[in-house]
Amino acid sequence: SIKNSLCRAYSALPSNKPVKIFLFPTLQSLVKNKMSGSSGYTPNEESIHVYLSVNPVNRKKMINAVKKTLTHEYNHAVRFQYFPNSSPMTLLETLIFEGLAENFTTEIADKNLSPWASSLTDQAAAEIFKKIKSILGSTSRKAYYSVFFENKKFPLWAGYAIGYRLVKNFRKGNQDVKWPQIIRMSYQEIFKKSGWK
Repeated sequence: SIKNSLCRAYSALPSNKPVKIFLFPTLQSLVKNKMSGSSGYTPNEESIHVYLSVNPVNRKKMINAVKKTLTHEYNHAVRFQYFPNSSPMTLLETLIFEGLAENFTTEIADKNLSPWASSLTDQAAAEIFKKIKSILGSTSRKAYYSVFFENKKFPLWAGYAIGYRLVKNFRKGNQDVKWPQIIRMSYQEIFKKSGWK
């Protein structure tokens, strides 16, 4: 499953460097119960960390989740080759960064949205985006966590759902642009061409 997923991702978006994949067990209940047993993290352009639930609720669902996780994280790794992970991203850049990975995943691996990308309706995503417009330029970890993970001021995974829809809107108006070109586009250009304001 891992090999096939990477082959598909690579054919749509070639990498300039070898990308190492590290698999780790996890006991996190969030990963097991809300993420079908798989999550990931990409620290740089050369490595991907994948976390697999030790006792998944459903093994078949976990294997499917791993394919999506790898495709998503692979997109991050290639993006880092053009925009290195050397300084904090703004909230807007993070929304787009995650939106690129989610759109790539739905186009390449599985059309079904992940739980985080589907955590908001289109209307809710647009309403929350209006509320966070004043902090889009922030590089604060607090702002990032409040929009993506905290589940206090905003729903859990709101940032992923907003980013997915923002980039999806960009894709609608730029269907002829292939991923090797998209991955090199600046955050500002993608945002401008998304039509979101």
